[in-house]
This record gives sequence, C-alpha cells and structure tokens, in this order.
Amino acid sequence: MASLRQHGKGWQARVRRQGYPDITKSFQSRQDAERWARALESEMDKGQFVSIDQAKRSTLA
Repeated sequence: MASLRQHGKGWQARVRRQGYPDITKSFQSRQDAERWARALESEMDKGQFVSIDQAKRSTLA
C-alpha cells in the first residue's frame, strides 16, 4: 500500500513492498500522486516492474 503525505505545496507518494526498493516521487496534486502509486503497485503485482536505480548509477566510462 502506498502512503501519501503533503510535502510543502505538493504531495509525496511512497511505495514500499517487500522484495522491491522503496520508491518515492513528488507531485503537484494528490490525485496525480495516487494515480502514480496505483500504477506502480499494479506493475509490481503483475511482475512487470523494473527498477531503474542501477541504470541511473551506471556510467559508460
């Protein structure tokens, strides 16, 4: 289950699932945060979720 909290003028969504990394993202509206969190949880349920954290840290050098 995702948790939502007001963060300054916007909203922050945090998705925490066992076996997956914690993922946090900020949005301007609560509705956008809820929509993103539901989509991410759906990907995790279907087994289609791919973490891009390692790709962000990798360099081509």
